[in-house]
Amino acid sequence: MNGADLLDALAELVAAKVAAKLRQDGEHAGASRLVSRNELLEHLSISSPTLRKLETKNAIPFVQVGDLRRYDIDAVRAALANVPPTSTETSNVVRLSRGRR
Repeated sequence: MNGADLLDALAELVAAKVAAKLRQDGEHAGASRLVSRNELLEHLSISSPTLRKLETKNAIPFVQVGDLRRYDIDAVRAALANVPPTSTETSNVVRLSRGRR
């Protein structure tokens, strides 16, 4: 195992411990739990590219340790309520593409 692999493994371990502790504390405080990227995608019914765009624009909150990200569903929903729809979401235009002949 090289240094980078060791750091990645350590980051995953720390992230798992932090998420477990936050979940435990959240149960006592009534807070929602942290979920993985896939759980968030499924819960919100959005695509991975859409989530990447929201992250890039800093439109949604997340907790990151190393390469591992976790999301608080309630905080993400609250943040998305403040994000204006994109022009493609409000457009009534139907786009048709012509196939090459």
